[in-house]
Amino acid sequence: MPLSARLCTLTTAAVLLAAPAPALAADPGCGTVVTEDVVLEGDLTGCTGDGLVVAAAGVTVDLNDHRVSGTGLGAGIRVQAPDVTVRRGATTGFDRGVSVVVDDLGSARLRGLEIASNGRGVVLGTGFNATGTGSLALVNARVHDNVGAGVAASGWRFETVIRDTTVRRNGGAGIIFSNSSGGAIVGSRVVGNRSGVVYDFAQGGRVVGNLISGNDIWGLFGFRSGAMTVTDNAIALNGTPGELSRRRVHLRGRDALRAQPARLQHRRRPAGRGGRGAPRAVADPRQRRDRQHRLGHLRAARLPELRQRRPPQRPESAVPERRLPPRLARRGDQVRGAVRRGLDLRAAEAC
Repeated sequence: MPLSARLCTLTTAAVLLAAPAPALAADPGCGTVVTEDVVLEGDLTGCTGDGLVVAAAGVTVDLNDHRVSGTGLGAGIRVQAPDVTVRRGATTGFDRGVSVVVDDLGSARLRGLEIASNGRGVVLGTGFNATGTGSLALVNARVHDNVGAGVAASGWRFETVIRDTTVRRNGGAGIIFSNSSGGAIVGSRVVGNRSGVVYDFAQGGRVVGNLISGNDIWGLFGFRSGAMTVTDNAIALNGTPGELSRRRVHLRGRDALRAQPARLQHRRRPAGRGGRGAPRAVADPRQRRDRQHRLGHLRAARLPELRQRRPPQRPESAVPERRLPPRLARRGDQVRGAVRRGLDLRAAEAC
């Protein structure tokens, strides 16, 4: 072989060795441990345990608009390594739709996912040897119809941003941070859950520009979760608009909190009445007047129905006579006899 041909062959081999490996286009089975980039070619169904387990750093799992479904156990996607990206697909029918429990998170991304009909939607937890560094972004996701919480972080020590995500119709809280670093919820919809957004012993949360509506109990609740920023949210038509007292949640910036049927306006008390100017919620007089007007029309419309529900009154003849016990009856006869004898004696003396 000529020298020039040998040099060309060696150069081509060197280029091929230096080129990065392409994403693996594969069709893994249930419980597969993923250690390199993977793109699903079809649905992964009937998993009796975990769907996919990501165990290597820097891996991208592209579900490619396919579905990973289980039989009620395990996690649809279990993340156990840092710098993992999971995107474009759905997980259903697991105990946890997506589970992230790590010591070192790096920069994790959950993007474009549908997490529905699981025991819990997204579960975030920190390992025993956590370094406390890293961030997670849940972006453009749909988390709905799970039995428990939609997004649940417990003992979570990493920065978290939930952005442009819809969390609806979950049997527990829509989003809950418990004993965790407070996460940021930005531009999302939390609608029709058992509770809306809950911060429980979670410091430094941010709730900015969200719609929180139609939740059964709380719209926004924070307990011992200081240094929170709550700005430009629409919080309406919840069972309880929110617990936003100074002792629980610190409000910063311009707050557009709305509650039904009354509108809450946060203002400070005068210094001479009640101490250091703690904020209090005051009903807008216009909202209160409108509510009374609506209630008046409602009562007028339901008056015939209420009259029909009222039990009919019995005639006086049908009312049973109240009888005293025999002992009290005898005592009453004795008293009445003594009174008559006294009257007769007085009449005789007068004669």
